[in-house]
Amino acid sequence: MLNFLSRPAYLFAIAQTFLWAGSIYLFPALLLEWERKFEWARTDVVAGLTLALVASALLAPIAGKIIDKGHGRKLLISSAITMGCLVAGLSFIQDIYQFYLVWFLIGITMAGCLYEACFAFLNAFLGAESKKTITVITLISGLAGTIAFSTISALVSIGGWQFACYCFATLILLISVPCLWFATSSIMKDYKIHAHHGEDISDPPKVKQILANPLFWVIALTFAIVALNHGMIVNHLLPILDERNINHDTAVLTISMLGPLQVAGRIAMMAADKKLSALQITIFAFFGIFMASFILLGAESVPSMLVFFVVLQGGCYGVMSIVRPMVIGDILGRKNFGAISGLAAMPYLTTVAFSPFIGAWIWHISSYNVMLTFTGAMALVGFLSFLWLRKQQVKNS
Repeated sequence: MLNFLSRPAYLFAIAQTFLWAGSIYLFPALLLEWERKFEWARTDVVAGLTLALVASALLAPIAGKIIDKGHGRKLLISSAITMGCLVAGLSFIQDIYQFYLVWFLIGITMAGCLYEACFAFLNAFLGAESKKTITVITLISGLAGTIAFSTISALVSIGGWQFACYCFATLILLISVPCLWFATSSIMKDYKIHAHHGEDISDPPKVKQILANPLFWVIALTFAIVALNHGMIVNHLLPILDERNINHDTAVLTISMLGPLQVAGRIAMMAADKKLSALQITIFAFFGIFMASFILLGAESVPSMLVFFVVLQGGCYGVMSIVRPMVIGDILGRKNFGAISGLAAMPYLTTVAFSPFIGAWIWHISSYNVMLTFTGAMALVGFLSFLWLRKQQVKNS
């Protein structure tokens, strides 16, 4: 299954695992610690992660352009180094403005070294052949949350939350950075940029040209829809299940299984890879996510339906991180992929940032039943949108 790219694929995967664990997952793992230490309101604390994600969304197009110009290796490595230093710097915060500033800066580094930047770098050098490498990366780094929550809990009990920050900063600097160094070096040593398809990176598309393409908007907004769907459900899943009289242990098990099922979904995609295109897999995934929302609606009457919910929501959302760059490349082309991918990431990351608040607002003015109906409707819109994209692709082929 793995070809000659397996070694850099594994190095990228290890790097991404600790970068995600030390940034995105570090935040929820330490949220309660910051609440207790500083006596800040939970909404004030959560705003730090929102700020980081918004910063990452705004900087994603710039990071993409830097990668298109051939500076991807420098961007990935320098961003990872800076992130490690900033995570260590979290241990020195005393005031809420310092907390926000550090997370805003971490958000900037996220734009330069997490999935979006990594996948843009791989697409620049490997084109369509990057699919297997991206699959391996997401398959392994999908365990970042599991590693983060268990490890951080143990570190906090040993030396406090500052000690946990120091440890994960060290992991980023001593593991992620060297892995990125050797992985990017290996790729660049054997491949010339765009060698497969003879595309030139010297003339990047203008923003107006990209934004004028209706296919860009269909893809960007549809993937933003699924990010909003998943963010709303995951962030509110425990109170949703509590409202449906599901016992706490079952609720915790349900939310804990979403991560492993994402990995399982990626494994299933690898098995189906030779028979289905990325666009076809995306269509099936949207339909599965659509079904998951309405299965969750009926979980109060039939609690055993939670098994099907976890399989569909976790498994189908798990493949999205793989198919998203593939669909963008297949539909919009791979020339200057970084700029296009970065622009498409803006609505995606923005909806991730605000999904908890949107879910809470819908619940506040109505109920969780209405919220789940809304998430199901969004997934249905995504399903229909990609059916239309598939029709357009067949028509133009």
